[in-house]
Parts: sequence; C-alpha cells; structure tokens
Amino acid sequence: MAFFGITCLGYQEPIKSRTLQSCRGVSYYRGDEKREGSDSKLPPIHRTSSTALHKGSQERYKEMIKRVQMPNSPNQIYRVPLTSGQQYGWWMPRANQTAIEKTVPWTRITRQPRLNSEMTRFVDQMTLTNREFSLF
Repeated sequence: MAFFGITCLGYQEPIKSRTLQSCRGVSYYRGDEKREGSDSKLPPIHRTSSTALHKGSQERYKEMIKRVQMPNSPNQIYRVPLTSGQQYGWWMPRANQTAIEKTVPWTRITRQPRLNSEMTRFVDQMTLTNREFSLF
C-alpha cells in the first residue's frame, strides 16, 4: 500500500533515507548554540554543505555553482544508487581508496588515435600521383 501512500507512517523521504549518515545535515542555531527559553517556533536550520570547498569566498562559491563543480561522487553521498544512471559512481574510488585503474586494470586502456582517416590518406596519396585528382 506504500505505492498509493496509504501507510499511515507519515511523509516518506525516499532520497533522504538513502543518504549516508555523515552527509545528512546537522541542525545549527544562530550563534552555533541552542538558546534556552527561545520563544521562536521556527524549525532548526540544516547545514547543506561545508565551506571547506570555497573557503568562505563568495566569488569561488559562485564559480562552483555556475560550473557545477561538486567534488563528491554519488557513492560518497548515498548508500545505494538512486537511479540507474548513478551506478557509475559506485565504480569511482572513495577518498581513502586506491584509484580504480590500479584495482581494476581493464577499465583503463591505452589509446592510439589515428591522425588521419583512411579517406584522408587515400586523397593524399592520389594527389601525389595525380595533381589534378579531385574526389568530387
């Protein structure tokens, strides 16, 4: 019956239930301490990200948001992949692990690109033999 929302268990949070405990927000109050006797009925403010990435700089923060540079891979945030497109993140190494190229060497191959395609080489050879050669 959870499919129809008839569980009587309240509002379900499917994404938050899959996040790691270390990535969940910690409630912070103004002044970084809980005030006793506060008559405010506002909910606690949850911290969404740390300032270690932009180090308090508004300009660096704007650049990170503009270019979507989040250094966390999905396996550092969630316990299980939320979508099938996120399954690549579970192959990515965590901060304290070795690189995936060293642990699973078949994932990295040496590349040998061709500088010219076969058609370009053919046209170059034909122009050397016949100066008036034209492909079209």
